[in-house]
Amino acid sequence: KRKYTPPLKELTEEELDITLMSLNVYGFEETKFTRKNLRTLDPLYIRKCLVQMRDSGLISTLGFKVINNIISNIEEVTENDYADEV
Repeated sequence: KRKYTPPLKELTEEELDITLMSLNVYGFEETKFTRKNLRTLDPLYIRKCLVQMRDSGLISTLGFKVINNIISNIEEVTENDYADEV
């Protein structure tokens, strides 16, 4: 199973707002996503919601660029990454 790093540590306020909006529009209907529960989510799930928002036509050109920036910062974690932490 692949693991990915969440891009949440260094999000700007604007990026955080767009991420939460994407999750609340395209995420699980029974859950309201907030800053508190954002860090518990699978980064690939976050990415999926961001892609849906980006491709929806509901956002501006600037929002499109911001989403692409967030998505590009979601990186796969390899075994070597874990070795560096030990």
